[in-house]
Amino acid sequence: MSSKTSRRSSSVPPVPKPSGVEFGHAALNWLGLDLLDLGFPTSREAWPRWTAVGYSCGLRLATAERPCASQLLRGCADGRQHHQPTQMALCRMDGTPLAKTDRLNQLRIIFGSLIMDPPEAIRVEVAKLGADKQLAWWFRHSVRWGLRSGLNADSLFTGGLLAFFDKLPLNQRFICDRLLRIMQTGLKRPRRTTLIEFFDYTYPTRPVERTTIVKVAEKVLEELSRLNRQFEPADWILCGFREGLLLSTRNAPLRRKLFSESTREGMRTVWDLFVTHIGPDPAGWRPQRLVSETLGWLQKVHPDVVEPNCRAVEFERIRHLFDFAFWMGLAAGANDGAAPVTSG
Repeated sequence: MSSKTSRRSSSVPPVPKPSGVEFGHAALNWLGLDLLDLGFPTSREAWPRWTAVGYSCGLRLATAERPCASQLLRGCADGRQHHQPTQMALCRMDGTPLAKTDRLNQLRIIFGSLIMDPPEAIRVEVAKLGADKQLAWWFRHSVRWGLRSGLNADSLFTGGLLAFFDKLPLNQRFICDRLLRIMQTGLKRPRRTTLIEFFDYTYPTRPVERTTIVKVAEKVLEELSRLNRQFEPADWILCGFREGLLLSTRNAPLRRKLFSESTREGMRTVWDLFVTHIGPDPAGWRPQRLVSETLGWLQKVHPDVVEPNCRAVEFERIRHLFDFAFWMGLAAGANDGAAPVTSG
């Protein structure tokens, strides 16, 4: 990656957010705001994408948390069940050859045809609504259809779709699991920005690391947002190294907890990366070098996110850069004998 590209704030154009769009349930409103944060347009051409995500989120929730799914299904009911379009969509899904690999694109095509030519039972009802309310209608019902499909568990296509979810890149798995995570929190805490939710999602098995990095990332995001640099890779790298170094030198007990939470192999990797890319000599911790080394590591380890083509991939790039730089900062500050800085 050239230095010119690395300094660019974002390669993903911003999408204007409509005001006052309601999706009929607190959890769906939260999910809708997340999709807007992820750059989902609200134009009619994008509705198949919204409905594919809504259906996928409903399906994942129903298969992972049936009680929560049943609760949400009751909570977002609008007095009319609309079983006909559900059955039509499922029939079209089950008629799709299982040899196809891009099931999310298949799902968008299926819902796109349903939106373009809705069944008579709902055509008049939807036509009475304005554009924003039509989007909300389709999104709300696509979630409900996903919930019903997951609770019924009788569709060959949806079984293949669930297996397909597990093979998706991290940023797409985050989107498919988003409603599940929202319902698991019970909406008991204030909504966080979607980027911070993405950070939280990516540390499922290490509670100390998740709590620590999410807290630090929130601080950095607030700092960079004031400067309108919240998507600047170099800033996330430098702030990550700074925060890791400060924590390591000022809070040795927490640093030791972070180190002990990792496996022996994981820590050996950290020290190898530190020696290779950063080194123990503070004279080498120049901003330009830190940025260059971190971007070089990303190019080697996560080449698919180096040039984001959408906001979700951009979130993943930020997360990897920040995580790497934070751990390098932790290693740089570990000068009290807590761990060696060689792979030994």
